[in-house]
Amino acid sequence: GKTVHLVGNIGVPALDILPKIEKNDIVVYELSSFQLWDLQKSPHVAVVLMIEPDHLNVHANFNDYLAAKANIAKFQTADDYVVCNSQNEFSSSIANASLAQKKEYPFVLSDDIISAIRLPGRHNIDNACAAIAAVKSILPNVSDDEIKKGLGEFTGLPHRLKFVAEKYGVKYYDDSISTTPGSAIAALRAFAEPKILILGGSDKGADYSELAKEIARQNMRSIIINGANANEIREVLREEKIDCEIVQLNMAGMKEVAKLAKNKAQSGDVVILSPAAASFDMFKSYSDRGEQFVAAVEEL
Repeated sequence: GKTVHLVGNIGVPALDILPKIEKNDIVVYELSSFQLWDLQKSPHVAVVLMIEPDHLNVHANFNDYLAAKANIAKFQTADDYVVCNSQNEFSSSIANASLAQKKEYPFVLSDDIISAIRLPGRHNIDNACAAIAAVKSILPNVSDDEIKKGLGEFTGLPHRLKFVAEKYGVKYYDDSISTTPGSAIAALRAFAEPKILILGGSDKGADYSELAKEIARQNMRSIIINGANANEIREVLREEKIDCEIVQLNMAGMKEVAKLAKNKAQSGDVVILSPAAASFDMFKSYSDRGEQFVAAVEEL
């Protein structure tokens, strides 16, 4: 076995665990564009997931954002590895510009490995592919049984499409990490059941048109919009002529949001908090937003 430290943008500051890292340990470091911005050294194994425009309220434009992301692989050598998403042109372009050995995902997984994955959604199968490619870069002799064991023991991280509870036949999921339209699209695609989607927060310059198109294709019961950019999202949904019920709230607390979702839902439905926006209009962080949602659901 290996000692692995998970740090970075997931909420654990790397400096907090620095004294605990031993020579042969593995560090998994989730890096945002802000952390990558002025990076001058790249890791031995870089994983570049799906990239879409984000943080455009801070970056000058998308190219500036992409340049920050590219630093994860920019300083690699031929002895390093870069894992990229072959279906995403921006992920692929970063890998192609690196000197590292390229590993592409998604790829075909055996049925027994797929069945070991305990997280909902096609995007989590893709994420598993990326993780497997990264592990095999470091441990090329890892067995399928070890991979299945690892996947089977991983039940997900907080606020990442995490199952909260089932109440009166309705399942509630916390996807507060969703601060972009693309992440909300992935959450919607994870479920076939009728859905109630909770959207909205502080604006980051995102384009919601593709999310609106996905909502139009989905089996939706209702959409609840809340937060500072609620008017903007409502207008995009109106332009797409969304035919499910849309309820707009005015900076409502999470208890009110959860109660409204409960009243709109029917047994067999899925309620998803996947805001597709940042949290700083009403909350300290995405984790604070998610924790308030979890607490509100548990009180229903």
